[in-house]
Amino acid sequence: MKPSRSEYVPIRGLQYHCRIWGDPAAPRVFLLHGAQDVSASWQFSVDEMKQDWHFIAPDWRGYGMTSWGGGQSYYQQDLVGDLHKLLAHYSPDEPAVLMTHSLGGNVSAVYAGLRPSRVRKFLNIEGYNVPAIPTEQLPKRYLAWIENLDKEELPQRSYPDYQSFANRMRKNNPRLKPERALFLAQHWCKEAPDGGVILRADPAYGRGSPISYRLDEHSQYWNRIVAPTLWVEGGQSDWLLNLLKTPEYEIRKAAYANLTIERIESAGHNVHHEEPEQLAEICERFLLKD
Repeated sequence: MKPSRSEYVPIRGLQYHCRIWGDPAAPRVFLLHGAQDVSASWQFSVDEMKQDWHFIAPDWRGYGMTSWGGGQSYYQQDLVGDLHKLLAHYSPDEPAVLMTHSLGGNVSAVYAGLRPSRVRKFLNIEGYNVPAIPTEQLPKRYLAWIENLDKEELPQRSYPDYQSFANRMRKNNPRLKPERALFLAQHWCKEAPDGGVILRADPAYGRGSPISYRLDEHSQYWNRIVAPTLWVEGGQSDWLLNLLKTPEYEIRKAAYANLTIERIESAGHNVHHEEPEQLAEICERFLLKD
């Protein structure tokens, strides 16, 4: 495996952990992970890259080794603000290249529309968001969030050891190789005070958010993106298959002015865990394209 090192950066009152690979003199690429994930998950893709790159991968607030937010819930808007400050720290004088997955792609798509001059290339892996929530379901969602606020502490499931969590991951995703599952378990989890291991994630993420995703709103951000954009889809992804059942997939495609789409048929949603070899080849080709 290619070696990485850790840095801690003060971002909006939190200590942000960033995992870094490669020579700082090489072209810089930011790696932004998804929900219930950590920066170390990019290791497989980094290992498959053929060229020299300087990768910077933060753990989002509340995940991995970054500080927890301290509130009862987490909001995507805060992650957009965190990304803005991270780019100001690491790339203050030039637009950034963003390689993202899932939640990281959703956050980056908003930011790339709000600050188009700050993003040079945007690689979005399975980050086109879920279908919009019907308006009539919004009160139910809001009410569920209010009721969750009454739960002072949310339960955090414990596993006997890292291998047990790795086995659970493979049960949920048989496409994941055993050695990769164990590597992920060792980075996703930490030792619990009372024995066993627990996720490196703030349980407050489980409360959800009262802020609902709106296609009409997000389309306005996507319309403003000027960076060449790559979508990488997992052909077996439930996210993709559900989206294809609605008109929204074509609406989302049409919102991007300069979009390339690649699909890895053998992968599900977590493309970077399952098919890092194919993913690295596709992404590196896009990164090197003028």
